[in-house]
Amino acid sequence: MLRGISQVDFAIASAMFILLFAFLVGFATDYFTSMKNDVIALEKKTSALTFFRDLLSEGEPQNWASLLREYRNETGAYWGRSFKRATNETLALFTNGEINQSNDGKYACVVNDEGADAFEAKFPNLSLPGNAIIGEVKFKVIYNATSFETSSGSGDWKDDFYVFSTYLEDWGGEAGVEWIEWNSSNAKSIVKNSTLANAMRTTLYYKPTGAPGTACFDLINVSVEWSVYPFYPRKLGLMTKIYEFTLEVNNSLPYYKTPAASAVDLTNELVEINFSQLGFSDIDFNSIRVYEGSNPVACAVNSAAKTLNFTVSLAANQSRYFTILFDDDSNFTAPFCDDAISGVDNLSEIYYPIEGKKVLQYRKLAALNESSYELMKSSVRMSYEFNLTLFDENESVVFSYGKKIPRIENVYSFETSVMYQNSTGDLRSGKLRIYVW
Repeated sequence: MLRGISQVDFAIASAMFILLFAFLVGFATDYFTSMKNDVIALEKKTSALTFFRDLLSEGEPQNWASLLREYRNETGAYWGRSFKRATNETLALFTNGEINQSNDGKYACVVNDEGADAFEAKFPNLSLPGNAIIGEVKFKVIYNATSFETSSGSGDWKDDFYVFSTYLEDWGGEAGVEWIEWNSSNAKSIVKNSTLANAMRTTLYYKPTGAPGTACFDLINVSVEWSVYPFYPRKLGLMTKIYEFTLEVNNSLPYYKTPAASAVDLTNELVEINFSQLGFSDIDFNSIRVYEGSNPVACAVNSAAKTLNFTVSLAANQSRYFTILFDDDSNFTAPFCDDAISGVDNLSEIYYPIEGKKVLQYRKLAALNESSYELMKSSVRMSYEFNLTLFDENESVVFSYGKKIPRIENVYSFETSVMYQNSTGDLRSGKLRIYVW
C-alpha cells in the first residue's frame, strides 16, 4: 500500500518536474528569442545612426559625385545540375548548350520523379577585377517554354520554384552570399563580400505542385553590374561646404579711395570682389549668390578675371551690408549673376571673415539619383534596406532615394534639419529623414 502510494507520489513529482522543466525551457527560449530580436533591433538602429552620420559628411572620396561609374558583364553558364536538396546528390548534369542563355528551345529539365528538388548553375567567367564592388545580378527565366513573368505556361514557375540564394565564389574558397529578390524579369541581389569574386552560382529549389513533376527552364541574359573603388564611395556623404562672408560698404571719409573734404551721396557705387585675392583659385561662378538681408542683389561675374561685381546706392555716411555665398565644388549650369553691371568704384569695402557652412549639395543628390541602389548599397557596406527622403519646410518631398518603405516591417527612422541647395543653387531649409529595415 505504502509502496503504491510512493509510486504515485513519485509519478506526480516526476510530472511536476517535467512541467516545471518545460516551463523553464519555454521561458528561456522566449527570453533568448526576445533578446535575439532586441540585438537585431539594436544592430539596425546602430547601422541607421552610423549611416545617417555618414550622410551628413562629405563622403569618401569627397568628389565621389564626379566619379560614379558602372559596368555590366554578360556571362554564360559553365554547367548546371539537378540534385536532391537533403543529400546534395547530383541526379542530372546539363551542358552549356542546354543553358546557353539563348531562347533556342533547349532547356534544363528537372524531373521530380527522380527525387530532384533543386537546380544550380555556375557562372565562372565573370571577368571581374579583384576589387570589384558588385551591384545587381540580372537574368530572365524561361519556364516550360514561357517567360515566367507571363505565368501562362504549364504551371506557374513562381509556385514551382523559389530562389534560395546566389553565391559569388572564388574557387580558392572564399564566398560571399547574395540574397535575391525576384522582381518582374530581374533578379536583384547584394553581395556582402565580393573582393575575390570571379564566379556565380545560382540555386533554385523545386516545389512541384502536381503531375508530371517536371520543370524545364533556361536562364537568359545573365549579367552582373559592378564597379571599382573609387568610382563608388566608401562613405556616402551628401554634404558640401559652401563659403559665406559679409561685405560692408561704408560711405564715410575713411573709406574713400580718393581723399575728399566730405562724404557725398553715391548713386551708383561699383563693388568688385576678386576671388583670387581672397585665396580661391577655382570656384563655381554659377553658384555665387549676393544678398542684402534676404533680398537677392543684381550682380555679374567674370570667370576669366575671377571677379564679382554689383552696384549699390548710399547716402553720405551710410553703411550697407551684403552677404556673398559661393561653392567651389558644384556644377550649376545657369548663372545667378548674369546682369549688366556698370558703375564707379569710389570706396574700399570692409571684408568680414569667410566662414564655411555645410549644406546638402544638389550635385551629389543628382548623382545619387542616377546611381544604382544595389551598387551603392554594396559600396558603402550597408547591410539593411534603406530609403532617404528630403522634405522642404512645408513637409513636401523634394528628393527620395532607395527602396519603397514597407507597410509591415520594423522600420527605424531618424531625421535632422538641414540646409540644401535646390536645382538653381538657392539655399532652402528642410529635413533629411532615413528609414532602415
